[in-house]
Amino acid sequence: MIDPIEDAKRSIDPVLDLWEAPEVSGDFDGRLYRRIEQDVPWWRKLAWSRVVPVAAAAGIVITAGLWLGRPGVSPSVPHTATVEALPPDQAEDALQEMRMIEEFNRLVRSDLPADRKM
Repeated sequence: MIDPIEDAKRSIDPVLDLWEAPEVSGDFDGRLYRRIEQDVPWWRKLAWSRVVPVAAAAGIVITAGLWLGRPGVSPSVPHTATVEALPPDQAEDALQEMRMIEEFNRLVRSDLPADRKM
């Protein structure tokens, strides 16, 4: 079986042998560079001349903001419980709610041994 790519190469090779490349003129490089400069849109030239300084300034501002805005290490404050005096009726209600929570915990945590239940 003949490979189609090899077959295409064989048919192109004789044609390429007949082709002669035109000579390059002496001012080819100069004309090429002038054309490259002309084909670049004005906004693209402006963008590259402004993008780099703006990106650098934005990076500096963001870095400074993160550095200055980060919270410093504050001294640790011990967490202490505050005790408030409650009127007797509120204290009784609080105790009843605590008993109800304990009972709820016993029901929910039925898989724990009896000595570990509250």
